[in-house]
Parts: sequence; structure tokens; C-alpha cells
Amino acid sequence: MALVGYIYPGEMFLEYGGDGVTVLQWDCNITGSPIPVYSTGSEAGSSHISIYFFHTSFPTFGYIPMDILGVRHNYDPVSLHPNYWDNILGYTNCPVFAIRHNTTIYDTQGYKKTDIPAGYHVALTPGNQMNAGQQSSHWGWMSIDFYNIGSGWQRFDGFIDAMPNTYGLGSNAVLDYGLN
Repeated sequence: MALVGYIYPGEMFLEYGGDGVTVLQWDCNITGSPIPVYSTGSEAGSSHISIYFFHTSFPTFGYIPMDILGVRHNYDPVSLHPNYWDNILGYTNCPVFAIRHNTTIYDTQGYKKTDIPAGYHVALTPGNQMNAGQQSSHWGWMSIDFYNIGSGWQRFDGFIDAMPNTYGLGSNAVLDYGLN
């Protein structure tokens, strides 16, 4: 088997569709053990998903195994593991995430909205997944529904730049969430 690398405990990765183009969502390793990443689906087992992850750079392509029924057993969507839950602008139980490094917020067209300093927060509406940008040059982006840079929560459908090639997707990642 051609082992590409590992997704370490608490590390994020990007799940995408079988066509290799449709980006689905940001997930994370919820176990205490590394998840092996293989170069082909058959090496990962009869039930597997396609991913992008940080190995020596992002995006690095690979496959990770699932159990025999295709059930996730060692990873979850990042959106299920916020720093905390809060009521925001009429929405209850929004997952809230801290920003660990200065980054930029972009609108859905890819235009810069504002900068967000380290220590401030972004959030999702309840039930939303954290998705990536829809162009390959934006796969390192993470979708948000709200941001707060000190003047209260602002509703904004857009993205933060996770800068995975600068900070990785583990304990030093731009997005601070409940497992990293």
C-alpha cells in the first residue's frame, strides 16, 4: 500500500466528492490516533472517502477508510466541535470558533470584505457545515455565517482564509475549534 501520510488527532481535512472537484466540507479527526491516508481508494478499503489534507503542503490528495457500512467512525464535521455555542442575531445554538492568527474574510465572489484579527470569532448558523471555497484556488477557505471583530456580531455569508500552507490544519491552524 502507498501510504501518503496521516491526519493526526484534532487535525482538520477537506472531504470532497468522488468527482475530485465537488468540495463538501471541513472535517476533523476526533480520535486519539492518526488516520492513515492512502494514494488510492482501493488501498483505503472497500468503503472510503476522498480528501485533501495538509501533508507537506495543502492540498495533498488521498483517501481515508470508513467502516464496512460507510459510516464515519473516526472523524466528524468541524462544525460539530466549536469552542462554544451561542445565540446570535436571533439564531440559537450557533457554533462559534476563535481565530488563532490574523486572516481575511472574503465574500462568496472572492472579494475581500475585511481583516479579522487573532482572538476574535466567527460562527455558523445552526445546522450549517463549514464548507470550502468552490474554486481550487480557494479550497483553503472556510465558510462562515457571522463574524465579530469587536463591534458585535455581523451577519455575513462568506469565507475566512485558513492559510493551511502557512499554519497547517492542526494545533496551530487559523481556526481554533473544540478539538485542536
